Amino acid sequence: MALSALPLWRTLAILFMIFMISSVASSTDEPVRLELSESFSFDHTSPLDTSLATTTVKKGSRCNRITNNICPGIFAKKGTQFLQCCKKNCRNVFTDRNHCGVCGNKCPFGSLCCRGKCTPAAFDANNCGKCGKKCQPGLECLFGICGYA
Repeated sequence: MALSALPLWRTLAILFMIFMISSVASSTDEPVRLELSESFSFDHTSPLDTSLATTTVKKGSRCNRITNNICPGIFAKKGTQFLQCCKKNCRNVFTDRNHCGVCGNKCPFGSLCCRGKCTPAAFDANNCGKCGKKCQPGLECLFGICGYA
């Protein structure tokens, strides 16, 4: 009896997940306007949503993914920041070492989060010592310094 109910349970679970994904995908199609400043402002342009016409979001703002998702993947600062709701706070997943790329992805010791990827900045010629610092051709990055001898 339990074996015959298992495929039905899986089918219902898959259908539920498809429904949830499609509803989330359709709700994120709204255009978003950002002001490039220390606090990020965006407008909901849906004619039906008038309760939160304008919301201001800052890094570290309190959020809840289910009831108060005020930072659902907002690009800011000319695309150098991408805010996500991680552990009830808005986090920049492009630079946060504890939420690198996605919520909860911790970079190992000695690594930086550069553009959403953990990078060993002490030895990476494209991110030598800090994100975006490139060594000149022929120079090796050692201990975060280009051409260390």
